[in-house]
Amino acid sequence: MTNNNLENTFSDILSFKPLIDKAGNLDSPSQIEAWLSDIAAIIECDTIHLIGFKPQSPTSYQHQVIGHEHHAIENRVNLDTTYEHCRESHTPYSVEVKGSEYGLMIPLRGVSGILGSVLITSDTYIAPQQQEWHWSILGPHLLLALKRSFSKDKIKITKRERDCILWASEGKTSWEISQILGISERTVNFHLSNCIEKTNSANRQQAIVKYLFNHTL
Repeated sequence: MTNNNLENTFSDILSFKPLIDKAGNLDSPSQIEAWLSDIAAIIECDTIHLIGFKPQSPTSYQHQVIGHEHHAIENRVNLDTTYEHCRESHTPYSVEVKGSEYGLMIPLRGVSGILGSVLITSDTYIAPQQQEWHWSILGPHLLLALKRSFSKDKIKITKRERDCILWASEGKTSWEISQILGISERTVNFHLSNCIEKTNSANRQQAIVKYLFNHTL
C-alpha cells in the first residue's frame, strides 16, 4: 500500500469515527435512515439504502428496506436475488436503478443471524473497491443497528403459548401436551392457534419452525 493510500485510509477512518460512535445508539429504521444520509454526504453519493434480512426458516426471511425512498427501492429491487447474493458472496455488483446513472449493491457481513446489503446510487461513477473498503468498516456497525431494529419486532408469545409450542416441537400431540401441562386439550389447541396467528403461519409445523428460528438467532 502506498503512502498516499495509507493517508486516504486513515482519513476515511477519522471521518467515519463520529458516525461509528453514533451507530451504537441506533435501533429504529428512522434513526438508521438519518445515519445513512450522513454517510451519503461524506462519500458524496446521491442515496444509500439498507436492505436487511433476518432468516425466519430455511426458506423464508423477514426483510426491511431503510432509506429516504425505501418504498420505491423495494419495488425496484429483486429481494430474493439480493438475499441469495448476501448468503453466497461478498462481492459488490452493479444494479440498474431508475433515475440514477449508477447503482452499486454491496453485501454486508459480520453479525450472526442478520444479512444485508447497502444500495448506493449516484449520477457519477461509483468505485466498487473504494466502497467495499468503506463498508468493511461501517457494515458491522450498521448490521448491529439493524439487529436491534429487528429485535423490536420479535415474535411475542405468552409463557403458556411458549410451553405448548416447545412441546409441539418435540413431536408431542395436543393431548400429550395437555397431560404434561395439566390443562385441557382444547386449551392447548387454543394456545397453538395463537402461535400460528402470531407467526403468520399456515399450520402448526410452520409456526414451530418460525418460532425456533426467531428465538435462536
